[in-house]
Amino acid sequence: MQRSWRLDADKLTFIICLPISSHIIAPLPNGKDDTTHQYITIKPSTYDNHDTMLGDINLFLTPLEQDMEAADINSFAFALPSNQIPLVGEIELMIALSKNQSRGFGHTSLLTFLLYIGTHESEIVESYLKDNSSDFGQLKGPSLSSPSSSDLQLSYLRARISATNVRSIALFKKVGFELVSEEPNYFGELEMRLQREGWGSKNIKSLFKETGIEETEWTEIRYE
Repeated sequence: MQRSWRLDADKLTFIICLPISSHIIAPLPNGKDDTTHQYITIKPSTYDNHDTMLGDINLFLTPLEQDMEAADINSFAFALPSNQIPLVGEIELMIALSKNQSRGFGHTSLLTFLLYIGTHESEIVESYLKDNSSDFGQLKGPSLSSPSSSDLQLSYLRARISATNVRSIALFKKVGFELVSEEPNYFGELEMRLQREGWGSKNIKSLFKETGIEETEWTEIRYE
């Protein structure tokens, strides 16, 4: 199962851990006069051990709802830009222990994840299409006819949250997600959506600044 979660192209999972000291992830110059940098590599079980783990955040990719009428789905697909796939990304976020909730970990993790999705969106979608193109069935559209664009995009992001989970609903609203309906579904969940501009780099960095986090205070690091 762990191998499946690591390799499957229809899901993306990150473990949320306590923040790492900035000096550990700072880029190191390769040489005295060298402007390139060699980045620190994080080893498993050093900063992601049991004592530092807070929860996880996931992205699940699925084609547009199959319970829509075929004609409506195809109309929607053909209305999309040529590089936009009729594919939805669903986000799930969990901070496990109550002592770590309401401390900003979920908010920061969600913003960081949205920034990651925006930065690597084309790679994420392309990987999905390589393994799951048959999932679209009879669905057609410009993006599915020639999915070789270097700028492939999702249609939108969503979250499904228990109608009684007031804190999570407020958290997703805080970063721009909007309720599709005030009425919960059969499972007692409310669906919230974030449209494309919501996870653009400029918008996410602006939201970071509102929390007091500057652009220079986050970075991607190697994990081997």
